[in-house]
Amino acid sequence: MKTIEFDHLASLMQDEIEELIMSTIEFVIVADGAKKHALLSFLESEEKYFNGERRFLDRIAYLWGARHAFSIIPFVTVWNKALINGFEIKSKKEIDSKIYLFFEKRGN
Repeated sequence: MKTIEFDHLASLMQDEIEELIMSTIEFVIVADGAKKHALLSFLESEEKYFNGERRFLDRIAYLWGARHAFSIIPFVTVWNKALINGFEIKSKKEIDSKIYLFFEKRGN
């Protein structure tokens, strides 16, 4: 399991991001306070969108209207790379200041 401080996400190179996404193990993002709240809120919103509970325009309004994308830019880079490569979050859990994530290819 790989553990990454939230602020360190911004310094990851493209190959390191791909390694995180395509890994067969969970990785942990350590975040607290406003960053943790914004990240969990973002993930919940995206989950609703992909489950058909939220329209595309609602998704855009949420991201930019609430300025969530600006506060979690380091994670949005990882998220976008996952989407481009056809991955989705298979599991997500929160324990204290840690967010455990596991990506899997859509359809598996």
